[in-house]
Amino acid sequence: MTSVATLSKNDPSSFSNPEEAVVTALFLNLLVDFSKKILSGEAKLSVKKVQAGVDHLALDSNGLHVKRIIDGATGQALDFTISEPINIFGSKLDIKLPSDKSELEIVIQYETDPTAFALQWLSAEQTAGRKHPYLFSQCQPIHARSIVPCQDSPSVKMTYKAQISAPEELTVLMSALSEGVSASSGGQRTHNFNQPVPTPAYLLALVVGEPG
Repeated sequence: MTSVATLSKNDPSSFSNPEEAVVTALFLNLLVDFSKKILSGEAKLSVKKVQAGVDHLALDSNGLHVKRIIDGATGQALDFTISEPINIFGSKLDIKLPSDKSELEIVIQYETDPTAFALQWLSAEQTAGRKHPYLFSQCQPIHARSIVPCQDSPSVKMTYKAQISAPEELTVLMSALSEGVSASSGGQRTHNFNQPVPTPAYLLALVVGEPG
């Protein structure tokens, strides 16, 4: 469902509303698909209402294909709208929040677009080794919203954890502490990360490529 939206009065590059409801933590569970040039999976957001009675969470998104949003505690589907895109700023993802909770977790199931501004996909032929493809991200200044629905403003800082699944022959790095690699399954390995320091979305970084 689409709607018309305006940018935030507190940050003219964002649609978000952290003065009403703020994202404090993020958990990413994503699959890297080099054949489709997308990331797919889900983002779990820890949300705290700053003002009593707030009934919605406004996030930034750009080209994201949102499939479903649920209350992480109950599994109940949450209503949402995605506004028509505005230039490089993308779209406002507006999520209806339960009125009886001041803190909650919401789970957004989605995938990125092959043209995501923050992601650069290189074929094996474009790399020095010419054996494996390569992916890297650049979220500055306002491109994190093309990777994950978020409050893409430097005024909002959040901790994050991530599970990134990629072809088992490749290495995954993020702007976070590595917490090991899970056993391979179906040609994929899952890499685990933790960033305990609250960080703005533009500092989110992801690299996937041949081991050095």
